[in-house]
Amino acid sequence: MGDSVAVDGACLTVVKQQEQSFLVDVVEETLQKTTLANLQPTMLCNLELPLAAGDHFGGHFVQGHVDGVGKIIKFYPQTYEYWLTVQVPADLLRFVVNKGSISIDGISLTVALVENNEVSISVIPYTYTHTTLQFKKVGDMVNIEVDVLAKYVERLLATRGLTKPEITEDWLRDLGY
Repeated sequence: MGDSVAVDGACLTVVKQQEQSFLVDVVEETLQKTTLANLQPTMLCNLELPLAAGDHFGGHFVQGHVDGVGKIIKFYPQTYEYWLTVQVPADLLRFVVNKGSISIDGISLTVALVENNEVSISVIPYTYTHTTLQFKKVGDMVNIEVDVLAKYVERLLATRGLTKPEITEDWLRDLGY
C-alpha cells in the first residue's frame, strides 16, 4: 500500500493490494497523456517496481513520468536484433539524441537514429522477449518518456536566457518580419 509501481512506464501508487493483483488510482492527466485508458483486462503490460537506494543501476533514469504518446511506424526483425521506429510528438524531439536514452512503455532503450519526427531503436533479443515489445505491432501507441537530464539542462539554460526562442509567426512579426 502506498508504494509506486510503473505500469507501461507510468508511475502509479498502489491503493489496494490483493493476492494476485493490485489497484491504483489514475487521474485524468495520466489518462490523457498515456496509453493507460486503452488497457483491457486481458492485455499484458510492463510492470516495474521503483529502484531502491543501493540497488544496481543498469539503465538510464526512468521516472515513470510519461511525457507523451508515440506511434509505432516500423517494427521488424533483423539479423541479430529488432528494428523499432516510433513517431514521437514534435515537442519531445528536442530531448532525443542519437545514442541517448528514451523510455518506451517503461523500457529503457538507446536511440539508434533520430530522423524528422521518428526515433529508431535497435532492440536486443533479450529485451524483446522479456517485455511486451514482443506483442507490439505497427500502428500501436506507446508511452514515451524522454531523458529527464535533457529536460533539466533545457530548463537550466532557459533560466539563464541561453536558449533560442521558438520560431513562430508571432515571434517573427515582433521582430518586424
